[in-house]
Amino acid sequence: MLSFAVLRALSGVPHAVRSQGRYWVYISWLFMALSSCIAAFLTFWAYREVEWTSFGIVGALAVPASLYAFNSVLVPPDPSTVRSWRDYLFDMRVPLFAIGLVFMSSVIISNIFVRGASPLQNVLLFNYGWLAMYAIGLASAKPSVHVVLAIAFPCLLGVASVLLLEGPPDSIFRGLP
Repeated sequence: MLSFAVLRALSGVPHAVRSQGRYWVYISWLFMALSSCIAAFLTFWAYREVEWTSFGIVGALAVPASLYAFNSVLVPPDPSTVRSWRDYLFDMRVPLFAIGLVFMSSVIISNIFVRGASPLQNVLLFNYGWLAMYAIGLASAKPSVHVVLAIAFPCLLGVASVLLLEGPPDSIFRGLP
């Protein structure tokens, strides 16, 4: 599912960066979607010692499934037909950010209930920030708010990467049961 999510996001890159109709806020979301795929792949390392149950499997698979759904809304089936990426982003804002909320909620729920992480674990604190940003994106149709979100998401990802992803894949999960 993650590979399909990556392919879907990548299929939109050449069309989104073309000079006609380009919108940097949309491009930021496109690269955030790709970054989320990479982060999801890396964090699956923490599931290597989970005792799997039916609930655990569904919980773990909800993350890549919702990420694929997010990318499927973010990039239309035929991105060459989009004339204005700004218009497209705002036309798709509600389903996009609603699925973003589902995606980040599934990340948080999976970490807490499948992996047994503490709700106050460092990595989850960043997830709460992303969850709040998806909620703000869903609630607001103001372009200025989306400009702030387009800047805040990469900044939060950058801070999280520096603080949490430096080292081996399981370093962000040290101290967990």
